[in-house]
Amino acid sequence: MINYETIKNNPTQFLAMTSMKLPEFEYLLDHFEPHWENYHRHFTLTGERRKRPVFEDYSNDSLPGATNKLFFLMVYLKTYTLQQCHSALFEITQGKTSRMVKILQPLLNKTLTEMGCMPSSKPEEIQKMLEKLHTPSIIVDATERTIPRATDYGVQEEYYSGKKKDHTVKNNILATDWQEIAYLSPSHEGKKHDKKICDEEDYQFPEGIILRKDTGYQGYNPPGVVVEQPVKSSKKNPLTIEQKKHNREISSKRVVVEHTIMGCKRLRIVKERLRKFCWETIDSTMRIASGLHNFRVRSPLRVYARTPAHVKFKFYS
Repeated sequence: MINYETIKNNPTQFLAMTSMKLPEFEYLLDHFEPHWENYHRHFTLTGERRKRPVFEDYSNDSLPGATNKLFFLMVYLKTYTLQQCHSALFEITQGKTSRMVKILQPLLNKTLTEMGCMPSSKPEEIQKMLEKLHTPSIIVDATERTIPRATDYGVQEEYYSGKKKDHTVKNNILATDWQEIAYLSPSHEGKKHDKKICDEEDYQFPEGIILRKDTGYQGYNPPGVVVEQPVKSSKKNPLTIEQKKHNREISSKRVVVEHTIMGCKRLRIVKERLRKFCWETIDSTMRIASGLHNFRVRSPLRVYARTPAHVKFKFYS
């Protein structure tokens, strides 16, 4: 059996199993604990409302306290083991593992939202969010995740991505120069083009902001922004030396968004193929991964040198 008290004494192992350093985990725990205690006081693990409030854990609880609950969830999100395997690691039943994950994920989502780590999910909030972050530029890109193949042929065709040669869902991401995710779009079918998502969601940007994009967004020119995009080549019009140099300069700035996506996919639950086709699970896991990435970006223990002081946490020095 693994437990928090044992793993926390091995910093390398703790980071590998939770994607967080111990001081970061403890800081997150301080904000998570009230949400867990409030839920436990009024609801059972099956989601039924208690007849009278409960103020202490049961003596036979296999995961006592908010600390073990958060550690249990973070290990699950980071490693994404089979639930039977996860049950064996914590010496509980598979049914309890499933119930705990369903309860704890929304509580973690609520915690990260209250801490201000969650990216915006509404296109009409983008302008306000970017003004709050005081960022002079923004980078747009899309990321795809593999999902189980549906049994219905029509659904299969809708979610088949020719680019990935697999069945996927896609999210648009708007990232700052210091790798924070300012906006995460709802999940779309993998077949949908990146630019079409932008057109449908109709993003509104602050006047004069620099928008960096790749050739997948060719023709997307929202009003009031300064667009930076690589020049697209063709057989009849190969790139000149100046154009190649220009493209390298743009790519060196755009690579930040690739690092941002990589930061989200530290959690294997959004890197590997989902084992359950459920829109609520597909969206919530990506939002939690994005929120945890933003949490790490704001951590003083991380080497994100470009993160401005006004968004950094001050929980340790």
